[in-house]
Amino acid sequence: MIQKNTIRKILDEKFENTDFFIVKVSIRGGDNISVYIDRDSTLAIGDCIEVSRYLERALDREKQDFELIVSSPGLTQPLIHERQYAKCIGKDVTVLLKSGLKKSGKLLGISNNVVSIEETIEIKNPKGKKEINQIKNEYSLDDIKETTLSLTF
Repeated sequence: MIQKNTIRKILDEKFENTDFFIVKVSIRGGDNISVYIDRDSTLAIGDCIEVSRYLERALDREKQDFELIVSSPGLTQPLIHERQYAKCIGKDVTVLLKSGLKKSGKLLGISNNVVSIEETIEIKNPKGKKEINQIKNEYSLDDIKETTLSLTF
């Protein structure tokens, strides 16, 4: 049975001294392998094909047959890796905290496992008129359950 550690080790060697990184590796049923990769610059479909072929050559089909999918995580998938957050600076995100609170705003940055978000807050002034304020809030990755890109059309 192919192990996640084996896949990670093979890809860590390939990705050394590059801007590629592993987002997630999952193996279902012992032979259905899904690998999600990204890079600090733009990830192209050709990159996924190259990584898939590299893994195909590194794994031995004579020992175990397997199905392999290499893909980007996709726009609707949660951000997992700190480098994904860095890549999404300036984009609108929704952050679900472990406490259950949901926060939305523009991702300002990430540093030392702390995510900075500029949130838009609507408040009523003493005259009863609505005012819109932007406030910067910071959340530890340890307190975040999930962060997703907010897609607007």
